[in-house]
Amino acid sequence: MGVQFRNSATIGGSLFGRFGFSDVLTAFLVLDTYVELYKGGICPLAEFATKKRDNDILVRVIVKKHRGRYAYQSYRNTKTDFPVLAVAVAETEDGVKAAIGARPQRAEVRKVPNLEKETLKTLADSYSYGSNMRASAEYRKHLASVLLKRAAEEIQGKENV
Repeated sequence: MGVQFRNSATIGGSLFGRFGFSDVLTAFLVLDTYVELYKGGICPLAEFATKKRDNDILVRVIVKKHRGRYAYQSYRNTKTDFPVLAVAVAETEDGVKAAIGARPQRAEVRKVPNLEKETLKTLADSYSYGSNMRASAEYRKHLASVLLKRAAEEIQGKENV
């Protein structure tokens, strides 16, 4: 992706667009994130991400701070390409959440009981995946398990932030 585009991209634009390829949406879904809309008021990002696009205006993005451990993993065919798959995981006092995006559908977040290997495999299997020019659905499903495992290993090696 060109420098000109990257320099004009914003967090608000990425979240409001709810693009399937969005790294930002995937990462922010595991945080305690809310969006404030001009007409729609404040709503959780997970709820907003499932809504159809409309003509409302994004006023602000609210991220509540919580101590915890967080990890983001993605795989790209080339360094500057959109992700083939993106994964974000958070472990906080409220539990464990994981989001998988660029499937190529919009990212979705789910709560999971723990970061054990079998739980992560079940989680990866619970999502639907699609094929496009970047990867097949079968490949993305396999990649989800790998990236979730890497994110879990990263979290288990971190201290609370």
